[in-house]
Amino acid sequence: MKNFLAPLALLTLAPLSVLRADQISYTEAVRAAQAGKLTEIHVPGFDPKLGELQRIDVQFEARLMAGVDLENTKKSREWAHLELEGFSTLRTAGSRELLISGNSHAEADVLLAVTDGRPDMQGASSAHVAMGLRFQDRVSLASNFDEFIGTKVALLAGMRAGFELTAEGVKARVSTEVAYQVRITYTYEAKPSTPPDPKTLDATPELNPGRAIKPGKPDEVEKA
Repeated sequence: MKNFLAPLALLTLAPLSVLRADQISYTEAVRAAQAGKLTEIHVPGFDPKLGELQRIDVQFEARLMAGVDLENTKKSREWAHLELEGFSTLRTAGSRELLISGNSHAEADVLLAVTDGRPDMQGASSAHVAMGLRFQDRVSLASNFDEFIGTKVALLAGMRAGFELTAEGVKARVSTEVAYQVRITYTYEAKPSTPPDPKTLDATPELNPGRAIKPGKPDEVEKA
């Protein structure tokens, strides 16, 4: 029975070492002044010296921060209804689409006081509203790795957003800021390490016979 089980155990464990894979991850974050324009994100590429690349996992997060300043110009209080909607995209510099998020939506309602006669968006008849959208998604790539090989990879992130105000006699001013974060993970099969040369391990260093210490007198040195 022992002779039968020993080879079976070896056969069972052997595939595990073959399927073992290593991973290396990088995270980059950037901010953009406004939505509507593509923002370049640089992440380290995969070094083929590490081994054979098997899979790439990309995690993407995008945030849109919108600040809305309102001013009521009417001589009566007025409700203002705000809506913010948008979606985000991520692609390679070679125009390969990686992610397109679904639409995200945010709403807010604000009651404005009667006009103070100064449409400067700073008095009692004004208000500031902060709104935001957040997108999170991921994608796995199992082939076509060419754009990810090398020292750096350029990815292009984009945000498309629309703002709508429903109110009479209310002026609005909108400012936006966008933040992106990309985490990329390379899964690869590492190259086997080269075993040391047995000749190098067995080599014995040669002694220099140029000088000899005279036995019994350690302080005296005699030339050979």
